[in-house]
Amino acid sequence: MKSICRAVARRAAPALILLAAGCGPNAAPPPEPVRPVHALQLGAPVRDRPRTFSGTLRPAVEADISFRVAGKILELPIKPGAAVREGDLLARLDLSDFELQVKQAEAQDSQARALLKQARAEYDRMRALYESRTASKSELDQAQASFESAEAQQAVAQKTLELARLQMEYGSLAAPFDGLVIARPVDIHQTVSAGQPVATLAANGMDMVIGLPETLVTQVRLGDPAEVTVGAAPGRLFRAAVSEIAASTGGRSTYPVRLTLQDDPGPLRSGMTGEAVLTFAAADGGVFHVPAGSVVSRPDGTRFLWIVDPGRLIVEERTVVPGALTSAGLEIREGVRAGEWVAVRGVHRLSPGTRVRILESEP
Repeated sequence: MKSICRAVARRAAPALILLAAGCGPNAAPPPEPVRPVHALQLGAPVRDRPRTFSGTLRPAVEADISFRVAGKILELPIKPGAAVREGDLLARLDLSDFELQVKQAEAQDSQARALLKQARAEYDRMRALYESRTASKSELDQAQASFESAEAQQAVAQKTLELARLQMEYGSLAAPFDGLVIARPVDIHQTVSAGQPVATLAANGMDMVIGLPETLVTQVRLGDPAEVTVGAAPGRLFRAAVSEIAASTGGRSTYPVRLTLQDDPGPLRSGMTGEAVLTFAAADGGVFHVPAGSVVSRPDGTRFLWIVDPGRLIVEERTVVPGALTSAGLEIREGVRAGEWVAVRGVHRLSPGTRVRILESEP
């Protein structure tokens, strides 16, 4: 039995010696593991940034049409949704009262003209008598005063007649432009006052109203191009241009901006919703886009990316200045250059100097 134990000890001794040698002070450290990492190589900076905004269609021109005089409506040939041409009759009032006023004004004007004619003849006669020394100066002055008074009265009568005729013209309401009848808030035989809306007309042109945040509204200029799509017209792209930029938010969180469609709106109607794409110039010559999850936050609020050195295959921290989150990814305004490799996945498992193996990711 003792001989068997000595034989086993002799066989185990070399293995124990080798194991002891591996744990000694001069033993080589195990190789550092290589971590595979998904990385993206940055292309050229993007100098133009398209942004998409939701909007609502509005008529390019929308106006409430009303009479300039009061009266009872006798004709109302329009209906909501009807198309009208410039000059088409929208409504007509009962003109009986206006016709009477015109006749009365005409009679007063005729009487004033007759009195003026008589006063002028009397003044001419008295002036001739005064020149022949058969009439006094006071008689001449009195004749002159009567003539001037009759002249003034005739001028007033003429203006009264013009006003009466004008008011009768105001009793007919015509379309001021081509368009559609959006609303007709009155009915036939209804008595309306001056300035009360009789119809709301919308011009055939169409606008889209969108809202821009304060960081972008200062970059928009009148005439800037835009592209508009509307869900009610799938597959169609409408060209547009900025036509109005609000000076205040009007109590909202964004600034209203009006885009005028330059193409025929066709089936589009007021109130439809859609999207508008505007292009903004990137600051400082351009921006890069990376996946939002590749940017890491530090406790002090700064942000950084893991940059992969393709030669040494290690990663290093790089402080960056991020921008807006877009459909193309998170904007990086400062801190990176074209051609550099950026780790985009597994970034929270990295540390400075980590050895990596690049797995390319799609942009």
